Amino acid sequence: LKEQAINFTMAMFRVMVHGAAGQLTRWEESVISMAIARVYDEHRVTDDRSTWCNSKNARVSDVYDAIKYMAESRELLDETTENAKHRAAVEIVEACIPFFDEDGAKKGTFKIPISVDDINQAKLIVFSFGAKGAAASTVDSTVMALKQLSVANLSTQISNYSKYVNHCFNVKIWEEYQRYGEIEGSSEIIANSMTGGRKRGDINFIITNVLSNILDDTNPINRTLRLNISSYCIGKIKDVVTIKDVCSKFKLREFQDDLLAPELVTR
Repeated sequence: LKEQAINFTMAMFRVMVHGAAGQLTRWEESVISMAIARVYDEHRVTDDRSTWCNSKNARVSDVYDAIKYMAESRELLDETTENAKHRAAVEIVEACIPFFDEDGAKKGTFKIPISVDDINQAKLIVFSFGAKGAAASTVDSTVMALKQLSVANLSTQISNYSKYVNHCFNVKIWEEYQRYGEIEGSSEIIANSMTGGRKRGDINFIITNVLSNILDDTNPINRTLRLNISSYCIGKIKDVVTIKDVCSKFKLREFQDDLLAPELVTR
């Protein structure tokens, strides 16, 4: 769990510094790793599992503050590396200012911490990407990617807690799949839940208003989903082309004639 937390934190800074599709340089990764280690030291978190609860009050902003101190104190200056680490720390701070500065335009992103206890005890959890009614082109891709990372991380935590602590199944409903496919990264969350979640006892339902999106092979995630769908839900299909495509890709040709019957297509 500690390793997973470190990887998740690294991923969040990767997104803040380089965007959804970017990658950290080796110097940036080194600086962030040092900052995470310092935050853990301050909270007395070690590899001993009994200390992991000490991280409860640690925040992503603490890691940012540690990097900011490195940059402002100039402690990473090193002529042998042409000050590569120092310059990396400065670049990270500049990229993260909008998220952590008091007057930052995106400071609300990390404003309210989520309680793990509240999540584990909740019977219903609703994750919303806040994109309702908005076109994909108008959504901040960096903030969206951070939300996606958070949902992916928490979704895995919830599944593990359900299986290993509560010893029960965990039901997830992914509403409006067509919207996930519009924004890069969202559909991967569903794919990971469908493929890895089954091993953790997840029961996944996908609801979509545009069935043809799942049939679209230009997005490789759709094929992954179809290969992992084990049951079919009831719905209404009006489009003849979509009916034929569903029957072909899901090997349901014996239903095609009935689905194409005029009274069913128009009903």
